[in-house]
Amino acid sequence: MADPLSMVFAALADLTRRDMVARLTTGDATVSELADLPDRPDIDAGASDEHA
Repeated sequence: MADPLSMVFAALADLTRRDMVARLTTGDATVSELADLPDRPDIDAGASDEHA
């Protein structure tokens, strides 16, 4: 198993996860709200749940 910091950076290497984290810095969000990210129309609720 990789060290925790390496695991965090590996997760944040994914653009979808980075967009979700950026959105969550402004406050809580439901899965539906994360799926509706304006810059990522390709994300649906299932995909956002997978990346959460």
